[in-house]
Amino acid sequence: MIKRLLLVTFLLTTFSCHEEVVPTPIALTGPKAVDRICLGLLNNASPIESQEIRHIIFDTYTFEGGSFNGSSIYMSFSCKTLDECLRAFELVTKHNRSNFSSWRKPSFDVTQHPPGLTDISTVKKSWDVSVVENGMVMENVEDAIERIVNGQEKFRIQRLFYGAIDSDNHKVFIHYESGGIIASLLNDE
Repeated sequence: MIKRLLLVTFLLTTFSCHEEVVPTPIALTGPKAVDRICLGLLNNASPIESQEIRHIIFDTYTFEGGSFNGSSIYMSFSCKTLDECLRAFELVTKHNRSNFSSWRKPSFDVTQHPPGLTDISTVKKSWDVSVVENGMVMENVEDAIERIVNGQEKFRIQRLFYGAIDSDNHKVFIHYESGGIIASLLNDE
């Protein structure tokens, strides 16, 4: 009986703590970013079995952040051709290219302006979806709840997946968020 009481007390004190531990964000470029992508950054740590990805992507960037309440993942990379971009996207995300729609800017601020980039030149080189003029996009939001915060329309979302391919520059952008983030809509821009 005492062991059960101690176990219940331990579980209650451990999991009722209101202070959230936030992991250190990790931003990688180059070969280290390629290695992280190949280890399955988006696939619940399931490695990409095909080594083909290593031969078709370059100019890579990854960012991992978030907290125990959710995760924030960004990656971008370039390819030599549009077909290589589509193939790499399928390998990395397991999404089918038939789910893409015509190009449009991201709906959420969190996709438009990712964290983890302190040097403005790195921002422009690694993640600048605002310069895309021709391409394709895939944006999926699950469990969205509309809210008004400080007079502005906001959404509380449980999961957000964003994938885009810049057809002119052969660049792929992938973003995943989870954990009930709040993001501003950019409908007017």
